[in-house]
Amino acid sequence: MSFQVRSLLQSSWQNIDPENDNGIDGIISLREGKAFLGRLLFVQVKSGPSFLLDYKRKRVSGYIGVKIGKDYIATHRPRWEALPGPVILVYVAEPDKKTSSIFWQNLKSDASYSSTNKNVVLIPRHQTFGSEAKGALRRLTGSKADDAPLKNIDMRKIERLSQISVHDRKSARQFYREWSQSNLRHHPELGDIEVTNAGWRHLTRRSRNPENIQNSFFLLEAARQMIIQGADWRQLGSAKTRERSQTTDVLDALSLRASVTFKSRAPATVQVIIRRTRSICKLTGSGRSRLYFYSVHELRRGNSISY
Repeated sequence: MSFQVRSLLQSSWQNIDPENDNGIDGIISLREGKAFLGRLLFVQVKSGPSFLLDYKRKRVSGYIGVKIGKDYIATHRPRWEALPGPVILVYVAEPDKKTSSIFWQNLKSDASYSSTNKNVVLIPRHQTFGSEAKGALRRLTGSKADDAPLKNIDMRKIERLSQISVHDRKSARQFYREWSQSNLRHHPELGDIEVTNAGWRHLTRRSRNPENIQNSFFLLEAARQMIIQGADWRQLGSAKTRERSQTTDVLDALSLRASVTFKSRAPATVQVIIRRTRSICKLTGSGRSRLYFYSVHELRRGNSISY
């Protein structure tokens, strides 16, 4: 797969030891030119005619079926669902040919599985590897384009956990502490987001303008609502990788953005910064993801990354 990923997707392939693949044969690191985008795809590979079910019926003539087995699907689907990123099935029609047709499908989607034949994964015939697939694979990672419409968060009827005075660090700290200890930190798509001292230290650092600190205090409730109401997220810049003895860690920053309507001031576009660490086991391909609240501020004058 390394050759196909490099030549067709201009990206990187990390192979997983077959003795420890646990339903994953490798990991694709999507790139744009030489830049690593921080977007990972976990991959299960099947190849050759023995796995192919070529549909002739008109109702499903636009698909191929890849026969990976009912028991195999039942065993591995929970493992695929647990991975911190998209998981795709890649089918290589003629593994001995570098020019072979290569098809792919999202293994986390219910629509990928046949309702009548529990042994197969259905793949649309047009869903092939190549430059045209790169955008679809990027979208599969969930990151939204900068020009996507923003979710609206209406704060006019929201009751705070505790009252915050923007001039009183003590009350803001109390709110922050209550938030960190509550269960109101779950993003519907990203999962649980930890609220730690690292975020508080960043918001209140000495080098920051006092006016910006006070504004962040005011926006803490908006940040909480953006997380629990599922504001769309984007990746900020490229990711960094950190090699450890047993894992490869991918570190990046995410931006939640929403249009927020306040009770006592004009609406504003608000950005929440989330730090993310994804640790991928080099032997098994299994992974875990941890996310941390880092900052909140209004977007002004097109400045989308200042925090």
